[in-house]
Amino acid sequence: MLSTARELDWSDCPLIQRDPEKMGGVPNIGGMRITPETIVDNYEDGLSISEIIEQFPSVSEQQIRTVLAYAAKRGYLTRPAA
Repeated sequence: MLSTARELDWSDCPLIQRDPEKMGGVPNIGGMRITPETIVDNYEDGLSISEIIEQFPSVSEQQIRTVLAYAAKRGYLTRPAA
């Protein structure tokens, strides 16, 4: 059984920031108010990278690919990272 992205330790992913002064210390993408779990959950729900960008235009394709690759490398995706 795969774990959820919420259980993933994002501390080794250089793209992810965690600041107690922002979003209560919840891991987020580059200081934005978007969590890596949001990206992984949307991807796991079947959205393509371009569809995720449509929903979150402040996140770049490279940022999405980095988050997905990090999650995939740790076995947190049920489908191959794009």
